[in-house]
Amino acid sequence: MSASVPSRLVALSDLHVAHPENRKIIAKLRPESERDWLLLAGDVGERSGDIEWVLRTLSDRFATVVWAPGNHELWTRRADPVQLRGEERYLFLVQMCRRLGVITPEDPYPVWKDRAARSRSRPCSVLYTTASGRTAR
Repeated sequence: MSASVPSRLVALSDLHVAHPENRKIIAKLRPESERDWLLLAGDVGERSGDIEWVLRTLSDRFATVVWAPGNHELWTRRADPVQLRGEERYLFLVQMCRRLGVITPEDPYPVWKDRAARSRSRPCSVLYTTASGRTAR
């Protein structure tokens, strides 16, 4: 990748990587520039292991990954070894993101800068008031 390639702000949602076809797409996804950012706007997966795989895979490739949960991340499936529910599940996912260097609605809102643009990313969720007292919106 060349430094002369401008950075991009890429957004994806509804990955649902339990579907093999979707998982293959994510496995092949690559940024065009080492400075590209990725916004993951929910429904990455239904099980904690799938969510972690996506976040780890993509955070290793993109300069910055910003995640906001969808309803599917927050459901607790019987087949998921992580049986946390409600706010506890959300906070578990926030901690997973932090271990992987992924920005969450609980973190300060990052500013994406490019030569021609400047934008503040604000991951949103209206499902929970978090332990920090912030209503993630």
